[in-house]
Amino acid sequence: MKNAIFANRQEALQKLADVLMVRNLDFSQSVLLATSLNGAYFADELAKILKIPLEYLFTQTLCAPLNPECQIAIVSEELDIVMHENLIDTFGISLDYIYGEAKRQYEESIIPTRYQYRKGELLSSLRGQDVLIVDQGIDTGLTVMCAIKTCVNLNAKSIRVATPILPTSVYESLNEVCDEVLCVQSVEHFVNVEHYYKELQPLESKVIEEILDKHLSYKRKDTNDES
Repeated sequence: MKNAIFANRQEALQKLADVLMVRNLDFSQSVLLATSLNGAYFADELAKILKIPLEYLFTQTLCAPLNPECQIAIVSEELDIVMHENLIDTFGISLDYIYGEAKRQYEESIIPTRYQYRKGELLSSLRGQDVLIVDQGIDTGLTVMCAIKTCVNLNAKSIRVATPILPTSVYESLNEVCDEVLCVQSVEHFVNVEHYYKELQPLESKVIEEILDKHLSYKRKDTNDES
């Protein structure tokens, strides 16, 4: 039987916002970084609550050569790669395969998706920024680890992760590599993100495009105002 913690995205969002407000953190100089398309609505609403700009980091899953359901690594649009080293060693997968597949996924998936949702524009500079990485839930932690790696390589000033639900093991691992993890609940025997929502329907592509296009327009306006 499903042990839902949240009725829907709206309830999870409000509970996470409450966690952030209780911490009384200063987000005035922060940028919110979303890491999943289905989490775009969640990120958009949280950006409104915190009154900070929203950026989106495009990533792509790399799977085992003989098992398309087995996630072994993640590559970001900045070509940062995070690997599931235990699986790679177990299956005897070579680094040549990982790097070759990362390049292929970047060219065949990330670039076209970036053109679809961000009109081909590159990720904004994160140098000196306080970054808040947000998603509606975290499963394995590979994607957010890749996002953290990208933020570090882009010289972010600080990196926090905010999510309603994640495995306890991932919570502990993330706390070792970023400044802080903010969550509503971590779960010891984690199933998957969907398991903890009574309702969590995938977002339509049109809705995602509207959200990301809105924030792209904000960014272009701010750039023009500065110039």
